[in-house]
Amino acid sequence: MPIPREGDTFRLLGYQSQKVLVAHNDHLTDYNESTCPDENGRVIWCDKTGVGMSPGANYPDRRFTFEEGVGTMQGTYRLRSADDYVVVDNRGDSAPRSYGANYVRYGDEYFIFETHYSHPEE
Repeated sequence: MPIPREGDTFRLLGYQSQKVLVAHNDHLTDYNESTCPDENGRVIWCDKTGVGMSPGANYPDRRFTFEEGVGTMQGTYRLRSADDYVVVDNRGDSAPRSYGANYVRYGDEYFIFETHYSHPEE
């Protein structure tokens, strides 16, 4: 799946965990396909200390490069922080975390941009 266009709604589904990343009480967490809480005005941050949510501001740890997967992970992306060489990691057995981005790539570092999903209110 390509990166959505500006203005498109999407959610990030973990390639390995099959859980959706969501903001909840200033933390980044993951949920199964059930109803997810909604936190407006927050952005993801990621640095060597961890991953979380905070008010949208123009700091380097709130900017990401999308690195596309290859082989079996083609069409998925990992979110690499522009500030530190770390990625958002989601194993599904614990809260999302930051992980040192290196040349070895793992499935729990990749996400799918889901643009076609059912909204809870539908």
